[in-house]
Amino acid sequence: MKTKNLEKIRVLLEKFYEGETDRNEEELLKSFFLSANAPADMESDRQLFLALHEESSLEVPDGEGFEELFFDALEDIEKKEQKSARTIYLRFAAIAASFLLIAGSYFLIVHEYGIEKNGLSYQEYSPEDPEKAYKEAKNALLLVSSVMNKGTEELQTLSKFEEARNEMAKISKFHDAVVMIGK
Repeated sequence: MKTKNLEKIRVLLEKFYEGETDRNEEELLKSFFLSANAPADMESDRQLFLALHEESSLEVPDGEGFEELFFDALEDIEKKEQKSARTIYLRFAAIAASFLLIAGSYFLIVHEYGIEKNGLSYQEYSPEDPEKAYKEAKNALLLVSSVMNKGTEELQTLSKFEEARNEMAKISKFHDAVVMIGK
């Protein structure tokens, strides 16, 4: 391509990006980038004009058809906003429920299995002897362990059911094999 034409295109591009081109100049740029092989340094500009050309070929419906599409799109946006408000509300409710669960657990442990029932008062406790502190920490951990063990006793019953289910599966396989041999 001639250097003068290429220089003219570069000047027009500069005007285009500054918003100073008229319709004819933009058509000239468009035809240049759609027909000619642009230099490598103008490839991004070529891609831009190709995209603009593709967008300009899209048809926009007139009259009632356009209004209907427009209002449908608005309704979709409003529904998404309502869903996002609902999501925020649900997240807030989940956080509040978690907080209440933690606070309730704390008060249950303090009052039901509390430190006061075991002869300790956490408000007055400040051990000066490291051995006494060790014993108190050990007692606290044993208390937590015993409470946790009460909860896992139910799981041992479930493991017995799992063993029984495995035995039944073996019997079922044996039964299937016997039926298959009998055929």
